[in-house]
Amino acid sequence: MRRITLSNVRFTATAAPLACTAFRHLSSFSGSADDFTKKMAAGSTIVDFYTEWCGPCKAVAPTFEKLSKEYEGKVNFLKVNVEEHEEVGAMHDIRSIPTFVGFRDGKMIGRIEGADITQVQNLLKTLSE
Repeated sequence: MRRITLSNVRFTATAAPLACTAFRHLSSFSGSADDFTKKMAAGSTIVDFYTEWCGPCKAVAPTFEKLSKEYEGKVNFLKVNVEEHEEVGAMHDIRSIPTFVGFRDGKMIGRIEGADITQVQNLLKTLSE
């Protein structure tokens, strides 16, 4: 194991397979960091990078789930716990949580650091076009 400190938050890396949380009405994702990259390669996806103990992450979670239902079939929604999946967080330079990253066909379209739902909604509009 190795320890990395990002923005005063300690993460522990393990060799465990990647398993991200998706909402019940969307498909679940599990696999390696390479699999995560492949999953982002097709279509539009917004990823919520979070931790369980993060207050702002908890505050926006219900709205994020509501938006996932509103945009179902247009944009895929995925949550990644950066404490459990440090490699994916490091790949995308996640230094604060929550961070929302929008991908279209493997390319990052937008990034929002912080719990600004208005910006998340604007990113979703762009992703759904």
